[in-house]
Amino acid sequence: MIFTSFEYAAFLTVVVAVNWVLPTRVRVWWLLVASYVFYATWSIPAISILLLTTVVVWGTGLVLPGLTGRARTAAAGAAVVVSAGSLLSFKVVEAFAFDDADLPAGGGLAADFVVPVGLSFFSFQAISYVIDVYRGHVAPSRSFVDVATYLAFFPHLLAGPIVRAKKLIPAFHSTPRRPNPVQWSEAAELVLVGVFKKVALADPIFGLNIAILRDPGDAGTANVALALLTVLLAGYFDVTGYIDIARGSAKLLGIDMQRNSLLPLTASTGYADFWRRWQLTIMMWFRDYVYGPLRGDGRSEARDTVALFGTFFVLGIWHGLTSGWVAWGIASGVIIVVERNLQTRRAARRRAQIREARRQRKRSMLPADPSPYRSLAIALGLVLLTFPLVTATSLGGSLDLYLALVVPSGGPANWDLVAALVVGVISLVVLDSREKRREKQAGKPDPVNPARAAALGFMVLAVVVYSGPAPQSFVYFHF
Repeated sequence: MIFTSFEYAAFLTVVVAVNWVLPTRVRVWWLLVASYVFYATWSIPAISILLLTTVVVWGTGLVLPGLTGRARTAAAGAAVVVSAGSLLSFKVVEAFAFDDADLPAGGGLAADFVVPVGLSFFSFQAISYVIDVYRGHVAPSRSFVDVATYLAFFPHLLAGPIVRAKKLIPAFHSTPRRPNPVQWSEAAELVLVGVFKKVALADPIFGLNIAILRDPGDAGTANVALALLTVLLAGYFDVTGYIDIARGSAKLLGIDMQRNSLLPLTASTGYADFWRRWQLTIMMWFRDYVYGPLRGDGRSEARDTVALFGTFFVLGIWHGLTSGWVAWGIASGVIIVVERNLQTRRAARRRAQIREARRQRKRSMLPADPSPYRSLAIALGLVLLTFPLVTATSLGGSLDLYLALVVPSGGPANWDLVAALVVGVISLVVLDSREKRREKQAGKPDPVNPARAAALGFMVLAVVVYSGPAPQSFVYFHF
């Protein structure tokens, strides 16, 4: 049941309608039933994995407060192994079940996947719950229904955002008695914007660049560069489109979930900052449960370097146990380490310049602020530099893409790609500007003015025009 399908629209309508006629105390039961029904439309067998994971983490949460020392650590570790074990097992099966020639590096855009959809995300939430209880950051819930709903809540079940238990579980029990008009207006806009991003922008643009990225030999350097630029735009619209619909669906139920993207294509200041903004909750998860343990409590630069590199290497493997994603993890780890060292040195020089300027009392000696446009251009350039590793069907295909970029070649201009790039950039600027305004006004009345009414009407028309083909799955369903 894809978020952009009529089936999901009908499902959501029923869930929302029933939710608001039920007493507040039993709504969490209804959300649990609805979430399991939703997941059953994707994979009935995978429900057993979700249920087993839920039982393990709920039971572990209950026993941890009564344990100490090694027994406590062993219990938490066992629960983490169970939660991560199914994900790792399926990733290994996926890696060995397909040749690189059959399965695009990083999963690709049109491949069939062995890993049950949503497995990564409810596994991550299960791990975070156990570790947070172990660390004392959250009190264990005695309610099996609360923990089960936390893991299976259908808006974020398949591709995030990864919401922590201390925020989401209380939200199930603090919804208002009646719908909030402001919250519903925000929800409606989020759902419409998300569907527009996916149906009218992401899917059509993906359809234009897949052929070039898989066979760049005769496309020409300019067209290959255009394909990489547009696939980045399409990926952004796909990822944020899902999150917008997820957040809008939750708001219709009276539950606010945090943003998962912070304008990476228009506000990034570096490579690491880009990926933090691209998937905020995933990067926070890797920071807390991978980078933190690898780094430890000390201040060793060597340990920090290993932790940085290791985190992005693991991030690459999580995306896929394929040669392309492994190479991406290694390349990204190197870029992150080098970037961090350069930033540290630059900050030290800047502090020295400021001290000297103050000592001599000369404002002219103060260092100029770094250009945000230059920082953004460098960040996006580095991102695009690594994209051939995960958009080609093999490392050989990645090499072909790099050669097509480095060795100039001609070819007829692909005006469809040019048009897609122009439309994508204009849409990006408009939608990002509106997102900043919407988040600033969150929770406050924000009447629709004529310009926004026209924009919303255009989105509805565009969705109708582009909704002919069968709904396509979202990119992060593949991970």
